[in-house]
Order: sequence, then structure tokens, then C-alpha cells
Amino acid sequence: MIEDLSLLLMYLTAFTEKAGDQTVLRTWKNYSFEAVDSLVDKALISTRHGNKSAYISEEGVRRAKDIAVRLGIEI
Repeated sequence: MIEDLSLLLMYLTAFTEKAGDQTVLRTWKNYSFEAVDSLVDKALISTRHGNKSAYISEEGVRRAKDIAVRLGIEI
């Protein structure tokens, strides 16, 4: 549950950023190390060790939206 809530909060507080010719969704990762590591392992976010931010994958966005619906949160 902590992992789901962390992903949802990351999504809700994310901002868009230009990366070359693409627009990416970036978020701060000030959440439990275990939750962040698990989200990386599942390819829902990507980051490098030592970075304070992460990128949310398309699958991560889909999962975050599903979590919001399940919890009755309108986004």
C-alpha cells in the first residue's frame, strides 16, 4: 500500500520537462527508499542513485491513475 500511495503522490506532484524532443514527467522522490526501489524494479519510475528526482514511465502514469480511481480520487 505504501508503494501505491507513493506512486500516486509522485504522479500528483509531478511536473513536465523537455528532454531533447520529448516531454517527460518528472517528480521528486522524497519517499521511503524501499518504495522507491520497488517502483524502479517494476519500471514504474526511473532514476539514478543519488538523484533527488525520478521520471515516471507511461506504465507508472497508468498505474497511478488506476490507484486514484480505486481510492475514489478525481484527477
